[in-house]
Amino acid sequence: MGFDLILVALGIAAAGYFIGNGLKNFKNPDAKDSLSEIFSNDDEHELIKENNVHYLMGISKEDAKSLIQEYPAYRTSI
Repeated sequence: MGFDLILVALGIAAAGYFIGNGLKNFKNPDAKDSLSEIFSNDDEHELIKENNVHYLMGISKEDAKSLIQEYPAYRTSI
């Protein structure tokens, strides 16, 4: 019985959040809210130097060199 009430309370709280957020942006449909920014797929990409690849991937320097030589299409000159 107690767990059911907790689930109902969480559902009501979530509904209140979404309804309130919708009413806040009612006159401005193009506004972005923080929840949509969390789930957006617009991740920023960052280039790293070849000598830091092993550190980022957690592999040895020799393995990183062989990967870079095996897949040269992904190399860029800085």
